[in-house]
Amino acid sequence: MIQWDETSTGVFATDAAENEVRVRAPDWQSAADARVLPQLTDAETTGVTSAFSVPADDATLASPETTASTTLAAGERQQLAAGDYVLEADGAIDVVVGFSGPAQVVLDDRLRVSFDAPERVAVGFRSDARAPPATITIPKTLDGVATAVTHAAAAHRTTTPDRSDPGFRRHPPAFAFGETVDVPPSVAAATPRHRHRTRRAALAAGAVRRRAPRLLPGCDSDSRRRRDAPAPCPGTLASTTPSTRSTWKPRRCSRASLA
Repeated sequence: MIQWDETSTGVFATDAAENEVRVRAPDWQSAADARVLPQLTDAETTGVTSAFSVPADDATLASPETTASTTLAAGERQQLAAGDYVLEADGAIDVVVGFSGPAQVVLDDRLRVSFDAPERVAVGFRSDARAPPATITIPKTLDGVATAVTHAAAAHRTTTPDRSDPGFRRHPPAFAFGETVDVPPSVAAATPRHRHRTRRAALAAGAVRRRAPRLLPGCDSDSRRRRDAPAPCPGTLASTTPSTRSTWKPRRCSRASLA
């Protein structure tokens, strides 16, 4: 899990292993209109700034419009034309930034991006720290175990089959036994919401069609018994009491009676 905080000078983030990264933006202002990043991240926010910088020894600049990507070298300087761009800086905590050009990109001691005018920028963070992000408390019951299994999915960065890739899975939360269930808000927010519905509920909602029973070849649709099958063993219906209750008393049958 990533914990992050915004100030007027940028965004600060830390992960479960206490790694830290700071995106410096001298005139950062939080924006309510979020900008969506094409890459998966653990946490992201959107703000408006005229320039920003991130620590980076290795960085990649990509254009979602053309699917072209470029690895930036130390000392490199680029002038970007109008269009959408995604900048990814690798580190203990990866930083992913989405913005629109025109812009100027410079890689020296930090990766620096500046704009001609304040621009809406999306900043995302991604961490592969192998440490539990939080601890869930559960009772020693079946419901407690079910709760633990449910919230273990908070480690998934996606709900698609891509989650089988280790890169799409974080470290799951730790578990401890206690009297009651206690799920940290950060874990609850990261747990995927699956909507499961039983067949009975689906039938009631009309989501599926009720199937008619299938009959075997040669069966009577009323009795659902094979027409050529022998009749059931006869018996006697005897009253047990003067009341209306009755019991079925089977009678021993001979092979001749079934012939």
